[in-house]
Order: sequence, then C-alpha cells, then structure tokens
Amino acid sequence: MLENSPPSTFYDLVEVASFEATLSFPIQDNDRGPYWGADGMVPVNAPDTDVAWVDVHDMGAGRYRVVCNDILGQLTLGWGDEFYASQVDDALRIEKVVLPRPFRHFRLCWSGMNNEAPQARILHEMGGGWELLATSILTVTVPTEKVEPYFSRLEAEGCPLIGLFAREL
Repeated sequence: MLENSPPSTFYDLVEVASFEATLSFPIQDNDRGPYWGADGMVPVNAPDTDVAWVDVHDMGAGRYRVVCNDILGQLTLGWGDEFYASQVDDALRIEKVVLPRPFRHFRLCWSGMNNEAPQARILHEMGGGWELLATSILTVTVPTEKVEPYFSRLEAEGCPLIGLFAREL
C-alpha cells in the first residue's frame, strides 16, 4: 500500500465528487426509512415520508451513491449504498434501492477508534470502512459477505466491537 493511500479500497467509493442532496423517502411505523420490497422498489404512495440531507455521488442515469452518513436522521441507507431517484421539487425521491446491498452498517457509541485499532485494521483488511463523529458516534461499514467473518475474527482476537446503543442501519 502506498504511504498516502487510504487504508481500505472502501474509501475510494465514498471519497468522490459529490453534492449535498435532500432525499425524500417513505418511512414505517418506527419513523425509519426508506423501506423497500424484495426487488428494491420503494413504495411510491406511502402515507408517511421523511427527508434526510446527505452527500451523494451522481453515477448517471438517475443512480446515486451515498457518500456521507446521515448520523442524526432516520435514513436506513449508509455510505456506499446505491439507489435510483427522481428529482421532485428540490429533493431526490428515492424510488429503488440497489440490491443486494454491498455493505452492512452498524452504529454504536464508541470512543478512541483509529486506524491502528485492531477493529479498524481487520475491517480495512476486509474492504470495509469506519467513521467516528462527535468523538463517540461510530459507524462501521462491512462488506455484506464479510460480516460474519469480521465479527468472528474480532472475537477470536479478543477485541469484540461492543458499544452502547449498537444497532444496524
């Protein structure tokens, strides 16, 4: 790896040209969204909707990639996830989530994460990424096919990723 290269190829997906977008999406009873069917389609006439303000990368033909996590909102998409949307007024209305999702995202309260931490080192070896905001809100993004091996390896090496309020996006 080059001295100034990112520690994981994951960051190449999210460190790209982007713009701040208002995403409009349907929410469920738990006020989280978007929600979608097995084919990735998002309900068009959902009774309740919400918005999130995140940075996205325009991939062309109405396809976008989230490049910045929505830490305070209820958006169930994380950085690296892709979706199709149409422009409605001043917002992008999410119409379809690209499936299968390439990553799974876990959020927890954790402080002291850095690239030398075993949790980050193993994550980077497996092609994932992490982001720490406000000194204690950690998002760990793991390639979908490597979730089980990641957590198993953390356990085997005696460095489990345990924190308060852990949840999957």
